[in-house]
Amino acid sequence: MIKHGASFDGGLTWVCTRRRLDAGFPFMVDPEVVFDTHGNVLLFYLSAFGPGGNSVCVRRSTDGGVTFGKSTVITLDPGDDKPKAAVCRAAVAHFGRIALTWMRGDAALVPEEILAAYSDDHGKTWSPPVTINEADSNGGRESLASDIAFASDGDLFVMWQDESPREVWCDRSADGGATFGTDVVVSPYVNPPNPLTGFQFDLKPVFALAVDATGGPHDGNVYVVHHT
Repeated sequence: MIKHGASFDGGLTWVCTRRRLDAGFPFMVDPEVVFDTHGNVLLFYLSAFGPGGNSVCVRRSTDGGVTFGKSTVITLDPGDDKPKAAVCRAAVAHFGRIALTWMRGDAALVPEEILAAYSDDHGKTWSPPVTINEADSNGGRESLASDIAFASDGDLFVMWQDESPREVWCDRSADGGATFGTDVVVSPYVNPPNPLTGFQFDLKPVFALAVDATGGPHDGNVYVVHHT
């Protein structure tokens, strides 16, 4: 299950609530939260191992996170995992758009695709997903762990890792996530020791993406942080 907390006094006190599992799904994992341009809270998550596979879902709160509506299913596939979201706040045609990326494994659940979809009605409905990542330098795709951010001009940047070869990649969309350009290699990376001594869980590198959208002297700069 997922527990979310909301503070209405600048973080001094918190009201925490557990979200109920979606019917037929035994797990709720990988939470992601954003505020849209109307002040709604959107809680994204993965309902895992249910009928049809894994479901990328969103629940919306119109009262600042006190209550949430019913779950909206964005996609359902056995290989879906790790949703990440961003909101466009630039004064462009797609102002207010909510963009979402996630990874999808192949039939053997080997990481393969990075997918994107968007909503122009505050999370109520979603566009059909598009595949972002092209073939890597080995001619395949073993991509996972995407991150996503809008720039101040409305361009959308997406970053992910490719496991073979071990490289960090980035792509840009000039139309808010409807179409994407040519993938660019950012840097090679090195996996951390896996598993760590004393741990039994599979360990993957953690990546983060940020775009300076402040309007300041570094506006438009794109930053990626990763393990090496």
